Amino acid sequence: DLRRRVVVPEPVLGLTTKRVLVMDWLEGGSLRETIRREATRALETRSPIVRGLRIYKLRRKAKRCLNVVARAHAAMIFGDGAFTADPHPGNVLLINKGRQLGIIDYGNFKTFTDSELALVADLYVALRGRDRAGIVDTMARMGFQSKNMDPTFIVAFATQCFDTDIVTASPYQLLVDLEERDTLVTIPMGYMLVCRVALLIRGLSRKLGFHMSCADIWRAEARQCQRRLENVERDDALKRRRRRLKKDDLV
Repeated sequence: DLRRRVVVPEPVLGLTTKRVLVMDWLEGGSLRETIRREATRALETRSPIVRGLRIYKLRRKAKRCLNVVARAHAAMIFGDGAFTADPHPGNVLLINKGRQLGIIDYGNFKTFTDSELALVADLYVALRGRDRAGIVDTMARMGFQSKNMDPTFIVAFATQCFDTDIVTASPYQLLVDLEERDTLVTIPMGYMLVCRVALLIRGLSRKLGFHMSCADIWRAEARQCQRRLENVERDDALKRRRRRLKKDDLV
């Protein structure tokens, strides 16, 4: 389904260098401008009934698009361990009259190792299950450290940054509000790019008045990633054991 719905520009290898990325041109209008244009048209409608119907349809359309964008990023993060961290609505194009979405701008890009990716998957599984102990443990293993490692503080920060809005304030304002309880002292910036993806995708949903949880949308991909990496770890352990046995035989 995602392969049919999402279009990604191909790199032009002959023009691409280590410092400059050149990609195919995708023909389409940005999701941001399309929503603005359709919202203006809806609000200018004289009939209250027609106006309400147009706004309702626009919100449904935007919600479907954002869900596709969120699922596409789940496929990149948990499937490849490599993703673009700039999915704001200006970088999402409506192609073929909205039947497809194009995701552009790969300048802000992140790649995870298997061990880093395993922690991201563990965090989202814990967030989806509302597993407070699991959230605190995973955040600590990721390298997030606070002065007191207060569980309520850590869970609130993780939920607001990586999953869903528990307050209307920004993550920074949330930290300011919670300063009396605890204070972050170490923030591993590589993982914050996942936070950036979650916040940007959720930002438009908040403006349009509907709730979005990345842990809910990403639950299947996060769990599949866990299982895949567990199998990789098991296979690697088996290979190491075989090498040790072979070495012992030679001795």
